[in-house]
Amino acid sequence: MTPTWSVMIPAFNCAKYLRGTLQSVMSQALPAADMQICVVDDCSTMDDPEAVVREVGGGRVEFFRQPRNVGVTRNFNECVRRARGTLLHLLHGDDFVLPDFYSRVGDAASHHPECGLFFTRAFFVDETGAIDDLTPRLKHLESGGTSLSPITAGCPVQTPSVVVRRTTYERAGMFDESLVHTADWEMWLRGTALCGALAINVPLACYRVFAAAHSSGLRRNADNLRDYQRMVRQASRYLPDVDERQIAAWIAECALQQARGFEARGDSEAARENYAFFREHAHWKVRCRETLRQFARRLL
Repeated sequence: MTPTWSVMIPAFNCAKYLRGTLQSVMSQALPAADMQICVVDDCSTMDDPEAVVREVGGGRVEFFRQPRNVGVTRNFNECVRRARGTLLHLLHGDDFVLPDFYSRVGDAASHHPECGLFFTRAFFVDETGAIDDLTPRLKHLESGGTSLSPITAGCPVQTPSVVVRRTTYERAGMFDESLVHTADWEMWLRGTALCGALAINVPLACYRVFAAAHSSGLRRNADNLRDYQRMVRQASRYLPDVDERQIAAWIAECALQQARGFEARGDSEAARENYAFFREHAHWKVRCRETLRQFARRLL
Protein backbone atom coordinates (compact mmCIF):
# COMPACT_ATOMS: atom_id res chain seq x y z
CA MET A 1 0.00 0.00 0.00
CA THR A 2 1.32 3.44 -0.96
CA PRO A 3 1.34 5.94 1.92
CA THR A 4 0.08 9.46 1.38
CA TRP A 5 3.15 11.00 3.02
CA SER A 6 6.88 10.43 2.94
CA VAL A 7 8.68 12.59 5.49
CA MET A 8 12.30 12.23 4.46
CA ILE A 9 14.91 13.67 6.83
CA PRO A 10 18.40 14.23 5.35
CA ALA A 11 20.95 14.46 8.19
CA PHE A 12 24.65 15.07 8.65
CA ASN A 13 26.34 15.72 12.00
CA CYS A 14 23.17 17.22 13.47
CA ALA A 15 22.10 14.64 16.07
CA LYS A 16 21.82 17.37 18.74
CA TYR A 17 18.91 18.85 16.75
CA LEU A 18 17.54 15.64 15.24
CA ARG A 19 15.66 14.74 18.40
CA GLY A 20 13.57 17.92 18.14
CA THR A 21 13.09 17.41 14.41
CA LEU A 22 11.70 13.91 14.91
CA GLN A 23 9.53 14.97 17.84
CA SER A 24 7.95 17.72 15.75
CA VAL A 25 6.97 15.10 13.15
CA MET A 26 6.00 12.32 15.55
CA SER A 27 3.63 14.63 17.45
CA GLN A 28 1.44 14.94 14.34
CA ALA A 29 2.32 11.70 12.53
CA LEU A 30 -0.33 9.66 10.77
CA PRO A 31 -0.36 5.85 11.07
CA ALA A 32 2.58 4.09 9.44
CA ALA A 33 0.38 2.98 6.55
CA ASP A 34 -0.31 6.65 5.72
CA MET A 35 3.05 8.24 6.56
CA GLN A 36 6.56 6.99 5.96
CA ILE A 37 9.19 8.67 8.18
CA CYS A 38 12.81 8.06 7.27
CA VAL A 39 16.16 9.57 8.30
CA VAL A 40 18.79 9.43 5.53
CA ASP A 41 22.19 10.06 7.12
CA ASP A 42 25.02 11.29 4.91
CA CYS A 43 27.65 9.23 6.77
CA SER A 44 27.87 11.45 9.86
CA THR A 45 31.29 11.53 11.48
CA MET A 46 30.72 13.51 14.68
CA ASP A 47 27.61 11.96 16.24
CA ASP A 48 25.21 9.01 16.14
CA PRO A 49 21.89 9.87 14.46
CA GLU A 50 20.84 6.21 14.45
CA ALA A 51 20.82 6.21 18.26
CA VAL A 52 18.49 9.23 18.22
CA VAL A 53 16.21 7.48 15.73
CA ARG A 54 16.02 4.42 17.98
CA GLU A 55 15.32 6.56 21.05
CA VAL A 56 12.70 8.89 19.58
CA GLY A 57 11.31 6.77 16.76
CA GLY A 58 10.64 3.68 18.81
CA GLY A 59 10.64 1.50 15.69
CA ARG A 60 8.35 3.92 13.83
CA VAL A 61 11.14 5.74 11.98
CA GLU A 62 13.27 4.16 9.24
CA PHE A 63 17.01 4.80 9.12
CA PHE A 64 19.46 4.63 6.24
CA ARG A 65 23.15 5.53 6.43
CA GLN A 66 25.12 6.38 3.31
CA PRO A 67 28.24 4.16 3.07
CA ARG A 68 30.24 7.35 2.37
CA ASN A 69 29.57 11.06 2.41
CA VAL A 70 27.90 12.03 -0.87
CA GLY A 71 27.08 15.69 -0.18
CA VAL A 72 23.85 17.58 0.36
CA THR A 73 22.33 17.37 -3.12
CA ARG A 74 23.00 13.69 -3.71
CA ASN A 75 21.61 12.93 -0.28
CA PHE A 76 18.45 14.85 -1.20
CA ASN A 77 18.10 12.66 -4.28
CA GLU A 78 18.60 9.54 -2.16
CA CYS A 79 15.72 10.75 0.00
CA VAL A 80 13.51 11.11 -3.08
CA ARG A 81 14.48 7.66 -4.36
CA ARG A 82 13.67 6.03 -1.00
CA ALA A 83 10.33 7.82 -0.59
CA ARG A 84 7.23 5.71 -1.16
CA GLY A 85 4.50 8.30 -0.60
CA THR A 86 2.56 10.50 -3.00
CA LEU A 87 3.46 13.68 -1.05
CA LEU A 88 7.18 14.11 -0.28
CA HIS A 89 8.48 16.37 2.47
CA LEU A 90 12.23 16.94 2.83
CA LEU A 91 12.92 18.10 6.38
CA HIS A 92 16.54 18.87 7.26
CA GLY A 93 17.73 17.05 10.36
CA ASP A 94 18.23 20.37 12.19
CA ASP A 95 14.90 21.98 11.19
CA PHE A 96 11.39 21.27 12.48
CA VAL A 97 7.72 21.67 11.67
CA LEU A 98 5.02 23.40 13.68
CA PRO A 99 1.67 21.86 14.71
CA ASP A 100 -0.81 21.17 11.88
CA PHE A 101 1.84 21.27 9.14
CA TYR A 102 0.76 17.95 7.65
CA SER A 103 -2.97 18.47 8.06
CA ARG A 104 -2.89 21.99 6.54
CA VAL A 105 -0.69 21.02 3.60
CA GLY A 106 -2.57 17.75 3.11
CA ASP A 107 -5.87 19.65 2.88
CA ALA A 108 -4.36 22.07 0.35
CA ALA A 109 -3.08 19.16 -1.76
CA SER A 110 -6.55 17.56 -1.73
CA HIS A 111 -8.27 20.78 -2.79
CA HIS A 112 -5.69 21.70 -5.44
CA PRO A 113 -4.85 18.57 -7.44
CA GLU A 114 -3.61 20.82 -10.25
CA CYS A 115 -0.62 21.98 -8.17
CA GLY A 116 2.60 20.01 -7.88
CA LEU A 117 4.26 21.90 -5.01
CA PHE A 118 3.03 23.46 -1.79
CA PHE A 119 4.83 26.19 0.15
CA THR A 120 4.08 27.39 3.64
CA ARG A 121 5.88 30.31 5.19
CA ALA A 122 8.74 29.51 7.56
CA PHE A 123 10.39 31.10 10.54
CA PHE A 124 14.15 31.55 10.55
CA VAL A 125 15.36 30.43 13.98
CA ASP A 126 18.73 30.43 15.70
CA GLU A 127 20.55 27.59 17.45
CA THR A 128 18.23 27.84 20.45
CA GLY A 129 15.07 27.89 18.35
CA ALA A 130 14.41 31.60 18.91
CA ILE A 131 12.71 33.30 15.96
CA ASP A 132 14.83 35.77 13.97
CA ASP A 133 12.83 36.35 10.80
CA LEU A 134 10.07 35.09 8.50
CA THR A 135 10.06 34.12 4.83
CA PRO A 136 8.10 36.51 2.59
CA ARG A 137 4.49 36.14 1.61
CA LEU A 138 4.00 34.80 -1.93
CA LYS A 139 0.64 36.43 -2.55
CA HIS A 140 0.66 35.73 -6.29
CA LEU A 141 0.75 31.97 -5.59
CA GLU A 142 -1.96 31.79 -2.93
CA SER A 143 -4.47 30.68 -5.57
CA GLY A 144 -1.90 28.57 -7.39
CA GLY A 145 0.31 29.42 -10.35
CA THR A 146 3.54 28.85 -12.22
CA SER A 147 5.50 32.03 -11.47
CA LEU A 148 8.20 31.99 -8.80
CA SER A 149 10.55 34.85 -9.62
CA PRO A 150 14.23 34.04 -9.06
CA ILE A 151 15.05 37.73 -8.62
CA THR A 152 14.93 37.84 -4.83
CA ALA A 153 17.37 38.31 -1.99
CA GLY A 154 17.76 34.58 -1.64
CA CYS A 155 15.25 31.82 -2.21
CA PRO A 156 11.77 33.03 -1.13
CA VAL A 157 10.91 29.61 0.34
CA GLN A 158 12.89 27.31 2.61
CA THR A 159 13.13 23.55 2.20
CA PRO A 160 11.35 22.48 5.44
CA SER A 161 8.27 24.42 4.31
CA VAL A 162 8.00 22.71 0.89
CA VAL A 163 5.97 19.63 0.00
CA VAL A 164 6.24 18.12 -3.49
CA ARG A 165 4.04 15.57 -5.22
CA ARG A 166 5.85 12.47 -6.39
CA THR A 167 4.46 13.15 -9.88
CA THR A 168 6.29 16.49 -9.89
CA TYR A 169 9.66 14.80 -9.38
CA GLU A 170 8.71 12.28 -12.07
CA ARG A 171 7.92 15.07 -14.52
CA ALA A 172 10.48 17.74 -13.58
CA GLY A 173 13.35 15.46 -12.57
CA MET A 174 15.47 15.25 -9.44
CA PHE A 175 17.72 17.82 -7.74
CA ASP A 176 20.52 19.04 -10.00
CA GLU A 177 23.72 17.51 -8.59
CA SER A 178 25.88 20.15 -10.24
CA LEU A 179 24.45 22.60 -7.69
CA VAL A 180 25.03 22.72 -3.94
CA HIS A 181 23.82 25.88 -2.21
CA THR A 182 21.02 26.49 -4.72
CA ALA A 183 19.92 22.95 -5.63
CA ASP A 184 16.70 23.28 -3.64
CA TRP A 185 15.97 26.77 -5.02
CA GLU A 186 16.45 25.56 -8.60
CA MET A 187 14.24 22.53 -7.95
CA TRP A 188 11.39 24.68 -6.63
CA LEU A 189 11.71 27.02 -9.63
CA ARG A 190 11.73 24.15 -12.11
CA GLY A 191 8.88 22.30 -10.42
CA THR A 192 6.76 25.45 -10.17
CA ALA A 193 7.34 26.38 -13.80
CA LEU A 194 6.36 22.90 -15.00
CA CYS A 195 3.72 21.78 -12.49
CA GLY A 196 2.48 24.83 -10.62
CA ALA A 197 2.64 25.67 -6.91
CA LEU A 198 0.33 26.85 -4.15
CA ALA A 199 1.47 29.12 -1.32
CA ILE A 200 -0.11 28.87 2.12
CA ASN A 201 0.17 32.18 3.98
CA VAL A 202 0.84 30.61 7.38
CA PRO A 203 4.25 29.89 9.00
CA LEU A 204 4.23 26.14 9.64
CA ALA A 205 7.94 25.25 9.55
CA CYS A 206 11.20 26.49 11.06
CA TYR A 207 14.54 26.79 9.24
CA ARG A 208 17.58 26.91 11.50
CA VAL A 209 20.39 29.35 10.71
CA PHE A 210 23.70 29.20 12.56
CA ALA A 211 27.39 29.78 11.91
CA ALA A 212 28.29 26.09 11.56
CA ALA A 213 25.61 25.44 8.93
CA HIS A 214 26.74 24.19 5.53
CA SER A 215 25.42 27.28 3.75
CA SER A 216 27.31 29.57 6.15
CA GLY A 217 30.58 27.90 5.19
CA LEU A 218 29.90 28.41 1.50
CA ARG A 219 29.51 32.16 2.05
CA ARG A 220 33.02 32.48 3.47
CA ASN A 221 34.69 31.84 0.11
CA ALA A 222 31.80 33.12 -2.05
CA ASP A 223 31.00 29.62 -3.33
CA ASN A 224 27.32 30.30 -2.64
CA LEU A 225 27.49 33.12 -5.20
CA ARG A 226 29.16 30.91 -7.81
CA ASP A 227 26.33 28.45 -7.22
CA TYR A 228 23.84 31.31 -7.79
CA GLN A 229 25.47 31.91 -11.16
CA ARG A 230 25.19 28.25 -12.15
CA MET A 231 21.57 28.15 -10.98
CA VAL A 232 20.64 31.21 -13.06
CA ARG A 233 22.11 29.61 -16.17
CA GLN A 234 20.03 26.50 -15.47
CA ALA A 235 16.84 28.44 -14.73
CA SER A 236 17.09 30.50 -17.90
CA ARG A 237 16.29 27.32 -19.86
CA TYR A 238 12.74 27.10 -18.50
CA LEU A 239 12.15 30.69 -17.31
CA PRO A 240 12.55 32.63 -20.57
CA ASP A 241 11.87 36.01 -18.91
CA VAL A 242 14.91 35.76 -16.63
CA ASP A 243 17.03 38.92 -16.92
CA GLU A 244 20.50 37.45 -16.46
CA ARG A 245 22.14 40.90 -16.48
CA GLN A 246 19.90 42.11 -13.67
CA ILE A 247 20.54 38.97 -11.63
CA ALA A 248 24.29 39.25 -12.26
CA ALA A 249 24.18 42.75 -10.75
CA TRP A 250 22.23 41.41 -7.77
CA ILE A 251 24.77 38.61 -7.23
CA ALA A 252 27.63 41.13 -7.29
CA GLU A 253 25.76 43.21 -4.71
CA CYS A 254 25.36 40.09 -2.57
CA ALA A 255 29.13 39.61 -2.70
CA LEU A 256 29.65 43.17 -1.54
CA GLN A 257 27.21 42.79 1.34
CA GLN A 258 28.79 39.49 2.39
CA ALA A 259 32.25 41.06 2.27
CA ARG A 260 31.16 43.98 4.43
CA GLY A 261 29.50 41.63 6.88
CA PHE A 262 32.62 39.48 7.26
CA GLU A 263 34.73 42.61 7.55
CA ALA A 264 32.53 43.91 10.37
CA ARG A 265 32.92 40.57 12.18
CA GLY A 266 36.70 40.68 11.82
CA ASP A 267 36.90 37.74 9.38
CA SER A 268 39.45 39.28 7.01
CA GLU A 269 40.00 36.11 4.95
CA ALA A 270 36.28 35.69 4.15
CA ALA A 271 35.96 39.42 3.46
CA ARG A 272 38.90 39.24 1.04
CA GLU A 273 37.36 36.29 -0.86
CA ASN A 274 34.03 38.07 -1.24
CA TYR A 275 35.61 41.40 -2.25
CA ALA A 276 37.58 39.51 -4.92
CA PHE A 277 34.36 38.02 -6.29
CA PHE A 278 32.74 41.47 -6.25
CA ARG A 279 35.61 43.07 -8.16
CA GLU A 280 35.53 40.29 -10.76
CA HIS A 281 31.80 40.41 -11.45
CA ALA A 282 30.49 43.91 -10.63
CA HIS A 283 29.98 46.59 -13.28
CA TRP A 284 32.96 48.96 -13.49
CA LYS A 285 30.89 51.90 -12.23
CA VAL A 286 29.85 49.94 -9.15
CA ARG A 287 33.48 48.90 -8.55
CA CYS A 288 34.60 52.54 -8.78
CA ARG A 289 31.93 53.63 -6.34
CA GLU A 290 33.02 51.02 -3.81
CA THR A 291 36.70 51.95 -4.28
CA LEU A 292 35.85 55.60 -3.55
CA ARG A 293 33.85 54.58 -0.49
CA GLN A 294 36.76 52.58 0.92
CA PHE A 295 39.20 55.42 0.15
CA ALA A 296 36.95 57.90 1.97
CA ARG A 297 36.78 55.58 4.98
CA ARG A 298 40.56 55.45 5.21
CA LEU A 299 40.71 59.25 5.23
CA LEU A 300 38.30 59.55 8.15
